[in-house]
This record gives sequence, C-alpha cells and structure tokens, in this order.
Amino acid sequence: MRRKAHAPTKTRKRWREADFEQRRQLIIEAAMELLVRDGVEAVTMRRVAERLGVGAMTLYTYVDSQEQLRREMTRRGFEMLREGCQAANTLGTPQGWRGGARHYLRFALENPRLYELMFSTPMPEGDDDDQLLMSGFQALLDRVREQLEQASLTIGRIQR
Repeated sequence: MRRKAHAPTKTRKRWREADFEQRRQLIIEAAMELLVRDGVEAVTMRRVAERLGVGAMTLYTYVDSQEQLRREMTRRGFEMLREGCQAANTLGTPQGWRGGARHYLRFALENPRLYELMFSTPMPEGDDDDQLLMSGFQALLDRVREQLEQASLTIGRIQR
C-alpha cells in the first residue's frame, strides 16, 4: 500500500490561517513549485492539494479548473517577467535596451518550464487572454513606442 505524502506542518498551518485570497495564492505557489521541479504535466489538482495538505476537491473552491490554475501560473510568470525587466531597465543610459533584454534572457534560462508554459502552451479563447498577455508587455510596448518616437521612427520603417 502506497503511503500518502503529507504537507509539512508549516504549510498546513499557513493554509489554516489564510483567508480566501491568501489560499488562492498558496495554491498558485504550490503549483509553481511543482512546475519548476517536475514540469507542467506534473501540475495536477491532486498533487497541488497533496502539497498543501488538503483534499483535491477543496482546491475547486479557490480555482475553478486545472485550466484556470495554468492561466494563473501564466499570469504570475508574466508579472515576474515584467517586474524583473522594469528593475533591470537601463533605458536612458548608454546601455539602452541591454538591461531589460538581459533580464528577459536570464528569466527564460532560469525558468525554462515557466517560460515554456507562458509562451508555448496554447491558451483557450476568452476575454482575459489579451489582457493576460498584454499586462506583461504593455510597459515594454509603451517604452518601445516612446523610443521610436524620440528617434523619429515609425513601425512601418522598422518592418521594412
């Protein structure tokens, strides 16, 4: 008989003391840990629940589906990428785009499974999809547009 793995006491305590939104965040954190360690296919509701020390059906109170959990992980990935690019920003310095570009590459190399989830996993049609992707890149697009305007360039000139 296979013995069921239990979540560490600290994790179970955090779960018990958490409010609704904090529990959602704990679910996403646990899913991200599984993703990093074992890949996207390993992120199942059952495994996330085991990691948190709760029943799998409990997770459905906080996340509607496996698909929504993956969307939340993708959203978290884009937030991480955006925040890192902003922190590494070197625009207006002699390095220009290098800081953000380096961070982007570092992020992809250091988080290959998350990067793959973010950019290779087809997302279902829905109202949130454009917002999900754009929220991660809107600041970058705004900066590119600013730089193009300052250089008196247009998108048409660049695409040639």
